[in-house]
Amino acid sequence: MDNPVIIVVSLIAIAQALTIVLTIRRERDVKELRRLVDEQRLQIAELKASLARRNADRPRPPKTQREPTGLRAALKSAVPPEPAITPKDFPDNPSTIENELERTTNVIDWLNRVAIDHTAAVVRNSGSKIRTGSIQQ
Repeated sequence: MDNPVIIVVSLIAIAQALTIVLTIRRERDVKELRRLVDEQRLQIAELKASLARRNADRPRPPKTQREPTGLRAALKSAVPPEPAITPKDFPDNPSTIENELERTTNVIDWLNRVAIDHTAAVVRNSGSKIRTGSIQQ
């Protein structure tokens, strides 16, 4: 009868000793990680400071040189595909749930068309192919 009790007590003592050892090891790991994070933060701060110094030394080009002129001309000459909705286009009768649903569906369709047109324009301008959400050149 004493043997099983001694075995159980010794197993509990071993489990507690292992828990203590693992806790101490975890605390060491946390301290090591904190030290690494502090070093990384310091390194990031140094890199930001050096980039700020380098960017401050370099004069900024005029705004006209920062944007491609072809893009600016294309944006100026671009005409929206559909006319803007004016208040006179809205019906005088109160809207129903079906009307709201139809209007919401139309807006979603329009947004999808705009996104598709934008994606096609990006593909045309960059010469890249887009497949399943990733850009491949």
